[in-house]
Amino acid sequence: MDRPDLDQRLHQQALTGLARLNWLSGSVGLVWSPIAELGSRLGRPLSVLDLATGGGDVPLGLWRRARRVGLDLEICGVDVSPRAVEFARTRAQRAGAAVRFVELNALDDELPRNFDVVVCSLFLHHLDGAEAVTLLAKMAAATRHLVLVNDLARSRLGLLAVYFATRVLTTSSVVWVDGPRSVRAAFTLEEARDLARAAGLVGFKVSRRWPCRMLLEWTRSTDLPPNALRAAQAWVDADPAAVVLVCAVELCSLHFQYGCDPDTLVANALFADGAAALVGRSATSDDEAWRMVAAGSNLMPDAEDGMTWRIGNHGFQMTLSPRVPDLIGAHLRPWLEAWLASLGRRLEDLNSWAVHPGGPRILTSVAKSLGLSEETLATSAEILAECGNMSSPTVLFILQRLQQQGARRPCLALGFGPGLVAEAALLE
Repeated sequence: MDRPDLDQRLHQQALTGLARLNWLSGSVGLVWSPIAELGSRLGRPLSVLDLATGGGDVPLGLWRRARRVGLDLEICGVDVSPRAVEFARTRAQRAGAAVRFVELNALDDELPRNFDVVVCSLFLHHLDGAEAVTLLAKMAAATRHLVLVNDLARSRLGLLAVYFATRVLTTSSVVWVDGPRSVRAAFTLEEARDLARAAGLVGFKVSRRWPCRMLLEWTRSTDLPPNALRAAQAWVDADPAAVVLVCAVELCSLHFQYGCDPDTLVANALFADGAAALVGRSATSDDEAWRMVAAGSNLMPDAEDGMTWRIGNHGFQMTLSPRVPDLIGAHLRPWLEAWLASLGRRLEDLNSWAVHPGGPRILTSVAKSLGLSEETLATSAEILAECGNMSSPTVLFILQRLQQQGARRPCLALGFGPGLVAEAALLE
């Protein structure tokens, strides 16, 4: 079906056959439940972007379900194939559906921003691992709230089920070939989890669905400063008149621990109390204020012990493993380069850095991993020397100092938290 020279009649016959298979396997139902739940929670209309939409089965199915329950959805489906887009538009017109379809390459083109939900159904198995990671990172950057990926799960049982279903439910020779081939090319559940981790989707969930499907779900969290900025951005995007106050307060001295083990001594020496706040509002074309373009997260592999908070008898016990600088050195650059590439940026495009100084070795490891000079991270080092590691407010202290110094943009704010998680925000 991906061949551009495929006969138009065979292409439309294949799209019709796939629509029948999608209906039987409940593709729309898989993504509808989380969307309906989000709509109920937010209590307002939702915007949905469907990538690689094909014949528009999922957008049209969502539109029908939303209309039945009175949920207002603004839906846009995009696909690289002009034939598929035209086919989907024709179906929408016949159904009287208020759904837009646009020609767009989800891998190579910049995705439109500020959709509440970004959906991708039965496209991931067309990609290799690197392409899948790029797509997931782009979806996360484009959504305000929710990423949903519905796809085939590779298994022997799934291969048999698809083989027989394609022959019973459609006469399309294209589907007869592409169906089993797609199952063989699909990812297993564990492989999908690895892709989500590599794309920085912290807190994702991958579940098996009938008959041979899986659903990857990711919801934005708001745990660290870049995520708090992202939440503020979503607020003003939804209401341009809104003015949002973001506060970060940490009283680390409440958790001062007595003892002589190295982890306790390091934590006691580094951490300090701090508080910071910023005001966010919708930007104007002539606005000189710093503007957040995107934010991303990455859960580093094999790093659960890197930074921990444990509940003890006398407060939280904070530990920083000596492995943290090495973990940053090994995993930070590959993720950051992939994430920036999804935004059309490179490391060389960045003019200033606000790096959370967990400690001197962390700054050294970041500089070594990313090829940054000591001068580039001088402001981060100054804040550490003057104030200590104040946890979440620290990056805001650094950003304020950079603004006072007239630092050039774009600027990348970078922080680290338990997990071990890297959080980034691109500011212009």
